[in-house]
Amino acid sequence: MGETRGSRAVLAAVAAVGLTVLAGCGSAPSKPLISPKIAVAGATAKAILVGGIAPLTGGGDGAGIAAGSRAYFRFVNARGGVYGRRIVYRVLDDQGQARLAPSLAVRLVQQDAVFAMFGVDGTAANVAVARYLNSSGVPDVFAGSGCGCLNSPSLPYTFGWQLGDVQEGKLLGSYVAGHLAGEKIGVLYENDRFGRNELAGLMAEHLRINARVACAADGRGVGSCARALRASGARVVVALASPAVTQVLGLAMAGLGYHPQLVVSGAGDARMSGVITDGFLPSLAAQRGSPGASWVTLFRRVHDDYIPHVPFDAAVMTGMSAAYEFTAAMFRAGPDPTRGKLLGAMSGLAQGPAVAPLVYSAGDQLGITGGYVGVMRGGVLFPLTTVLSTDDNIAGPVVADRAVQAGAPATGIPAH
Repeated sequence: MGETRGSRAVLAAVAAVGLTVLAGCGSAPSKPLISPKIAVAGATAKAILVGGIAPLTGGGDGAGIAAGSRAYFRFVNARGGVYGRRIVYRVLDDQGQARLAPSLAVRLVQQDAVFAMFGVDGTAANVAVARYLNSSGVPDVFAGSGCGCLNSPSLPYTFGWQLGDVQEGKLLGSYVAGHLAGEKIGVLYENDRFGRNELAGLMAEHLRINARVACAADGRGVGSCARALRASGARVVVALASPAVTQVLGLAMAGLGYHPQLVVSGAGDARMSGVITDGFLPSLAAQRGSPGASWVTLFRRVHDDYIPHVPFDAAVMTGMSAAYEFTAAMFRAGPDPTRGKLLGAMSGLAQGPAVAPLVYSAGDQLGITGGYVGVMRGGVLFPLTTVLSTDDNIAGPVVADRAVQAGAPATGIPAH
């Protein structure tokens, strides 16, 4: 997720936050929130219960993202909630193991009776629960995955949000083709759904690749891949892999004395200075007075008020941004929300913190339509391009985005 992926240092800092979120649901059965007036699971006159699944203790940025979302919901609740209803965010820990996600989803739907699922983190977890949620009639919104497999007419209750895997591959490929095409190029990709989709998007930009190597999602064989890339003479290495795999790759290349220009997918380890990657939210280095800077200022304010002990980074900002959009959708759903009204409210949802417009329409529920490419320095992504838009169609062009992003509302609360 480009600048949406923070460092492992977040994990220790948010451990207490994650445990607090988890403790909110406890291990004993809880009484479903069902309002006789509204007759919708998860809704009362005073609260809306929202479920989530994330790797709070399994590595990656799940804990930081969940902490950011929870902080923004607390910010909203302190200002009257959504038409007087608090948003109660109950997120369960799948420990980074997708096999746990189905049972957690069943617990949230059948035992806790959530109104909707929000921000399920990771492609594998989303794939594991999407069909169950759709068959149960539970809105599955702002999925934390870029897999086009979730953007399907067979999953009408599922709405993506972050930049799609194919889109991201195309954006990175477009940058490499325009700025690094004179160099020998090597590609490492995870041999799974994520990696293959990213690779397909990258190759759509007609790059001349000198070496292309696949690795296991658990990082096995990365050392031999690094040696193969060095032997190819590649001076630019595009890594389409998870943070763990990208980190191992970087260490393996350093051990070989091999230092190519790294270009990594937003899901990869973008912490190393000089790494080129992409983002779909405003840079933390956004210029003062710009719309992007107003969003950073808002979320920093929320951070300082509610989770000052957690590093303010792109993972936290990602969680806050998704929570802002969910809050906007709930306001659009009206003072007497139903699941159907929430689904209807997604169509035409304003761009909000995203740097490119959102697409939610019949037959296309992908989410954000574009992003920018930048270089990481000191943990901050500095843009190298303007905002670029594309879709998840391999043949779709990458073009300059013409939409003008609106600034954050002065109140910090979506218009209603």
